[in-house]
Amino acid sequence: MTLQELSKEYQQHAQTLKHRIAELQLRYQTESNPTRRQHLYERIQLLSQMYYEAKALSSLTEHYYDKQFRRNPEYML
Repeated sequence: MTLQELSKEYQQHAQTLKHRIAELQLRYQTESNPTRRQHLYERIQLLSQMYYEAKALSSLTEHYYDKQFRRNPEYML
């Protein structure tokens, strides 16, 4: 698998996460039970972090060999 192919997989994963986050946000807005709202909030926060990481990895793998690309310091050794 090439880095370009891996980048596309990260992009697809990010889109899946984005759709799930949107679904959970709708449920969060209509939920009246405080315990369930807290659980939804925590789940949204976790999925949001995963979404941003998938987007960052997608960008990193897409541009890994570009000389002008400034790599994210979080992913550099």
